Amino acid sequence: MAVDSDGDLIPDAWEDSHSMDKNNPEDASVDFDRDGLSALEEFQLKAEGLGEGPLGKWTTELVSLDFMNRPGSSSNRKEIIDFNDRGDILVNVTSWTAVWGSAPTYYYRVWFFKGSDSTWRKLSTVGGQEPGLLIAHDLNNEGIMVGQARAGTANGGGFRVHEGPARRPH
Repeated sequence: MAVDSDGDLIPDAWEDSHSMDKNNPEDASVDFDRDGLSALEEFQLKAEGLGEGPLGKWTTELVSLDFMNRPGSSSNRKEIIDFNDRGDILVNVTSWTAVWGSAPTYYYRVWFFKGSDSTWRKLSTVGGQEPGLLIAHDLNNEGIMVGQARAGTANGGGFRVHEGPARRPH
C-alpha cells in the first residue's frame, strides 16, 4: 500500500510528482489544471489506466507589489482582489497620509497586471475625474473589471473597464 500522509486517497509519491502538498488533504479537490476534474479524479483515472493525470503543474512566480507604494504616503495597503485564467491580476491599493491632530487623508487606486505582457497599469481616474473612492471588486476571464467609484460628495456609482483585446462592434 502506498503512503498517503494526508489521507486524501492520493499517494504521497503522486502528489510530489504533481507539485501538490502531501500533508494537505484539501488539495485533492482542487482542479489545478482547470480541465473540470479534481486532483483526486485525475489520480483515479490515471490509476485505472484512463488518463495521463493533470495537464500541468502549479507554477509560482513572485510578483512584486512594492512599486505601488505612493511617494509621500506614510502607509500603504495592497490587496489582491481577483485574477483570471489569462494571468491578469487585480489589486486595490489604499494609501493614507496622517496629519497630526486631524483625520488621515486616504488615496484609493486600482492596479491591473496584464498577464499577456507582464505589465502593470494604474487606474486612478474614472470618466476623466479622480474619484475620492475607487475600489475594484471583480475581474473576469475577458479582462473586464468592475468596481465602485465616488467623486466629491456625490453618492457615486460603479465603473467598468475592459482590459482585453479590442472588441468588434456587433
